[in-house]
Amino acid sequence: MKKKQAIKLIEAKAIELANKHGVEFFNLDTVTKGGSMIISVRVYSPDGIDHDTCYSIHQDLDQYLDEIDPFEEQYFLEVSSPGLDAKLNNTHTLNLCIGKEVKFNTYVAGETWPKTAVGILTEVNKDNIIVVSGAETYKIDRKMISSIRLHFSF
Repeated sequence: MKKKQAIKLIEAKAIELANKHGVEFFNLDTVTKGGSMIISVRVYSPDGIDHDTCYSIHQDLDQYLDEIDPFEEQYFLEVSSPGLDAKLNNTHTLNLCIGKEVKFNTYVAGETWPKTAVGILTEVNKDNIIVVSGAETYKIDRKMISSIRLHFSF
């Protein structure tokens, strides 16, 4: 099975399992470290994610992976919450974070946005996001965003 196809199957099952356990699927990433692939599934709830929920989803997803055996190489599965500084790398994750404080970096400053800022994410569409920072409102072209993450001040 090709990696892209396997990832789509795993993501679909992760979405199903997140719903089954009363939480939302946030995202799925794969990285290779030390020669082994790590499949990271992140789930979200406005009330937070507890260890038991992550464990249950991990067990169910691990059983599914054993059944479909998607990869020839060794891999590790991890299921967690997005974390305090989660990357918001698609429309789904951005929509989950409307109303939350984010920090964005762009490749260059634009007419309607600075190169970097922190503010409240208020709107998301396929072309732009809107972030309000104090008295300023930034309409940012999504193609120009180099990174955007949740932001927490301590």
